[in-house]
Amino acid sequence: QIRWHNIRVIDRIIESGEKRWKVSAVRERPMMSAMGKFLKSPSDLSLACLSKVVEYLLNENDIYISGTILSAVLRFQLACLQSSKKTLIYTFLALFERFVALNLKEIPYDIKPVSLVKSGGEQHSNEFREINPMEQVPALHIDNHTLIESLNILQYLEETRPNRPLMPADPVKRARVREICEVIASGIQPLQNLVVLIYVGEERKKEWAQHWITRGFTAVEKLLSSSAGKYCVGDEITLADCCLVPQIFNARRFHVDLRPFPTILRVDRHLEHHPAFTAAHPNNQPDCPPEATK
Repeated sequence: QIRWHNIRVIDRIIESGEKRWKVSAVRERPMMSAMGKFLKSPSDLSLACLSKVVEYLLNENDIYISGTILSAVLRFQLACLQSSKKTLIYTFLALFERFVALNLKEIPYDIKPVSLVKSGGEQHSNEFREINPMEQVPALHIDNHTLIESLNILQYLEETRPNRPLMPADPVKRARVREICEVIASGIQPLQNLVVLIYVGEERKKEWAQHWITRGFTAVEKLLSSSAGKYCVGDEITLADCCLVPQIFNARRFHVDLRPFPTILRVDRHLEHHPAFTAAHPNNQPDCPPEATK
């Protein structure tokens, strides 16, 4: 059997913040030997490669691998990936679903606020245009890549960080999570973008936002009526919750009447004191601009 010593060594590697992907002191041990057989460079640290490690240990050495040991291997993989490059999120702080996902997956990150109103909008600067040609937030720099668009960012985090999954295992529940996310990301949130509200005009923007949020929440409430448990889909936090809570924040900014949406409010009550959501809330950011909380 693989001894507990291996797990403790991996934990020490993670805790010490070392960037080495292989440790000679434990190379002769079965797990690390198998890793050395398949991992030729840090870029090989992928789930596909680790599955070969597991298969090798099971088939070649007839070694029993427990869930705890597999978890340790995955933690080792994630630590190596995450220690190599800084994670930086460019965002307007009222759009905080990416913060929630990063917090839930325990991914350290730095925030670079992008004011949508200062100097005509920092998102229109030449510097930011190189980051996102659409001149919109958010953008996430992670694993030496820059990603744009909210759902794309959330899906990337889910696909590359298997710890603390934010999608259910059941295909039907996964589909419901995607439905809720799409309704919010495509049918509600874009209609509140600053560029849209400027076009609508100062006098009509509140009425406009209230109309489209109410319309979208009517659909979300219907979806939640058949899927919600403690949270949007069952009793585990998913990407749907990451998308819904920031939209509730926006609804309150525009003084939307939320009384017709009891399921949405119930989910919000369960999440409002969750550490990952509390830490991500715009009001709790030290450099939160006034326009994010109005």
